[in-house]
Amino acid sequence: MLNRRQLRIKVFQCLYAYFCSGETNVAVAEKELNKCINATFELMIWQLSLLTELHYHAERRMEDAKNKFMPTEEDLNPNLRFLNNRVILQLNDNRNYKQLLDDFHVSWLEHGEAIRRIFNAIKSSEDYAAYLASSDNYADDKKFVVDIFQNFIFEDDFLIDLYETKNIYWYTDFFLSQFTLMKFFDNLTPNFGTDAKIENSMMQKESTQYEEDKVFARELLCNTIKIREHTLELIKGKIINWEMDRIATADVIILQMAITELTEFPSIPVKVTINEYIEMSKAFSSSKSKIFINGVLDKLISDLTESGEIRKTGRGLM
Repeated sequence: MLNRRQLRIKVFQCLYAYFCSGETNVAVAEKELNKCINATFELMIWQLSLLTELHYHAERRMEDAKNKFMPTEEDLNPNLRFLNNRVILQLNDNRNYKQLLDDFHVSWLEHGEAIRRIFNAIKSSEDYAAYLASSDNYADDKKFVVDIFQNFIFEDDFLIDLYETKNIYWYTDFFLSQFTLMKFFDNLTPNFGTDAKIENSMMQKESTQYEEDKVFARELLCNTIKIREHTLELIKGKIINWEMDRIATADVIILQMAITELTEFPSIPVKVTINEYIEMSKAFSSSKSKIFINGVLDKLISDLTESGEIRKTGRGLM
């Protein structure tokens, strides 16, 4: 489940692309926002597919070993613990998972070397040896799967680079997908059958909250576009001796979003808005941006409060 901070980042990414492209159709921006929000889940499916691809690779290796000219005893009678991992078999048998792989066009055919490298690292690890010696039960199967992600997948630089090239939004989603994956496995039980829905397994919060957050993101996007000219004029009035084209595009968009949130979202406290966009500037702009953003917002808040454009309602906000 995405929180408000993550949604603000996704709105920022969409606005950056929207403004830089010269697009004028707000519907295009809304469509891109939905795509951006769903990108986290798509990345989670790619990560799950890596697990099942490793399983398939192990199966092929065992078959090849049996067909060698002079197979060893271990080749002929291999330890099947990993192949019989209950969690991986659940995924392989799940109809919804198979459909999602098709929907997202998931394929590792071009990255066989990466699959071999990761599998070899797993097989030669202490984690693998401990797993083969552990109790043959569902809990230990799930624990080993989690170990694979935490110790061999999440920190793999090749995968990080690969995902960034496949989807521009996965740069910020890679570490978020770790959380969604761990939550998925936390909630996974032996009852996860062939007809279970992976979406429902991941989204455990109330659907009402989820819908409210999506509305927040859409309104922040659309309102920022709607009052763009007004917020630009407000910013220009506070940057004396600076030309707009000398200010980083990211800084301008962050300021526009902040002003929009201050004036168009009466239930969000001023301090929350300031803190959120200063944090965003640290991640997406220059090292000095947070000082610039904070200074401009500080001046604007005084003026907008005095003019009545900032009107906060609700307990503790009036």
